[in-house]
Amino acid sequence: MKNHFETTSYRVIIMTEEGESLGKVLSRNENGAFFNENSFRISYILTKALHSLHDVGYLHRDINRDNITVKQKGKEILISVIDLGNASKSFPRQICRFNSYPTSWHVMIGKEWCERDDFVSGLYLIADCLGAPIFETKNQSLIDAKREFHTNPSAFFPPEQLWMAKLITIFDSMVSDKKTDLSPIWNCYETALPHVSPKSPIEYKDINDTIVIA
Repeated sequence: MKNHFETTSYRVIIMTEEGESLGKVLSRNENGAFFNENSFRISYILTKALHSLHDVGYLHRDINRDNITVKQKGKEILISVIDLGNASKSFPRQICRFNSYPTSWHVMIGKEWCERDDFVSGLYLIADCLGAPIFETKNQSLIDAKREFHTNPSAFFPPEQLWMAKLITIFDSMVSDKKTDLSPIWNCYETALPHVSPKSPIEYKDINDTIVIA
C-alpha cells in the first residue's frame, strides 16, 4: 500500500501496480498452457507466497488466475498474490459454503478452511497452467470430479508432471488443528525435476513490450 485517504463516500487505498493477471498471460499461448518447467517455477513461487501470508496469520481463500499477477522487473519475472477481499484470519477456523472450481475439495465436503486449502487451490491453478484436465465434469458433478482426482492424483498427470501429484498428496495430508511442518513440500520442490531448480528464473520473451511465457 502506497497511500490511503477518505472522502465523504469512500475509503481509498493506493497500491503498487503488480502487472497483468496470470490468466491474461496464459491466454497468449495457443495451447493455453505453460511449459512444465515454468509451471513448476510458478508453483514454487505461489507456495512460498501463500506460506508467507499464513505465517502472519491469514488465509487467502480466493486463489484463481485473476488474483495472481505477472510483472517484468529488469530481466526477471515477478509473481504476486493480490486481492485479499475474501481473506480471513487463520483462527478461529471457518466452514465456508464455497463451491467454485478453485475451491479446495476439502472445503466443498464441509471441512474448515485452513492453510491446506489455499495450497490446494493454488495447485488447481497450476494444473490449468500445465493444461492438465484434472476435473472430468461431463458425466459427474464438480465435487465428484474433485473426489476422483484427490483419490488418485497421479492418474491425471504424465510422468514429467508427477511432481504435481506428489504435492497434492502432501497437502492433502495436512490437518487444520495444528501447524504443519512444510519441509516435505520444500524437499519435493528441490528434488522433483532433475536439472531444474524451483528458484531458477521463469523463462519468457518480451515481444513488443508484452510478456510471453512459454
